[in-house]
Amino acid sequence: MNWATGVGLALSLWALIEAIHIWWRYDLRWITKVKFSLVGTACAFVSWFAVHWHLIGPRTASEPHTSSVHAHVRRASASVGI
Repeated sequence: MNWATGVGLALSLWALIEAIHIWWRYDLRWITKVKFSLVGTACAFVSWFAVHWHLIGPRTASEPHTSSVHAHVRRASASVGI
């Protein structure tokens, strides 16, 4: 996991904790509490979705590195005579 992923997950966790914590404040209207809870839940869901489907995180061994793809294209172009 790289640092940007870690920061994103930490902020998402913080948003979820604050979404739960907002319900103990008595000076806010009910709809405000619902809105904050929906935002915190959405942050947690997007983070889970991104990690679960590997949209963020470290590159795996099965993914080609950009430079190896370019080297493959150069070899293929050279063999064709381009």
